[in-house]
Amino acid sequence: MTHPFSEKRLQEIIEAQIAEDEKLGSQPGGSGHLGDVGFVLDGIDEPVRRGGGWEVTYRYTLIVTTEFTIYPDNPPYEYGHEKTITLDDEGEVVSEGERRLVSTNWEPEVPPDLPVAEDEGCETPRDMIQMVIDPETGRDITSEHISKRLKELELLADGIIRRALVEAEAAPGRLREIYEAAHWEIYERLGVGSIGPATAAAGPLMMDKQWELAEALGIEESERAL
Repeated sequence: MTHPFSEKRLQEIIEAQIAEDEKLGSQPGGSGHLGDVGFVLDGIDEPVRRGGGWEVTYRYTLIVTTEFTIYPDNPPYEYGHEKTITLDDEGEVVSEGERRLVSTNWEPEVPPDLPVAEDEGCETPRDMIQMVIDPETGRDITSEHISKRLKELELLADGIIRRALVEAEAAPGRLREIYEAAHWEIYERLGVGSIGPATAAAGPLMMDKQWELAEALGIEESERAL
């Protein structure tokens, strides 16, 4: 049975549904950084008659750019989604399936920590382990190292929070699971060892980002991970 929708009309219906489901356009992200959310429509399956309506499955990629987006080193975050809706003969949405997150290009990259001397055979005094020395000049660059790593870690945590928000919107029934996974990922990435020899400097940032995550997801204080 042939469906009653033209290709243009079907695309308009799907794009309107995506705009309703997603927060598109310019908006503040983590830590007040500006970002922009757009999408690319990847495909629309042929409508199939189901009962008294037309079932349509479509796929799209949500694209999140920030003021830190730089090609090719820091490309936009991309999240592939799939959803099925049912239309009546006039093209009105009569029922919706769950949005499914089917792909993402999000893969946090954390620069490796500076090497720390091993316990056995260590010739470096223990008090020197708390410093970062430029091997070429012998200059103490601990403060520069900490500042650079804190900015990197802030961006990393912002990415974790953005990903959690997208996943929570796609699967609200998994909110608690998504929150806990992101909370402990922030702990692992910004906790012990995250700034190499100056680890303690990341502690306040880690706690701030865990709080920001919980607030963004609407997790009550009594329900937050410790």
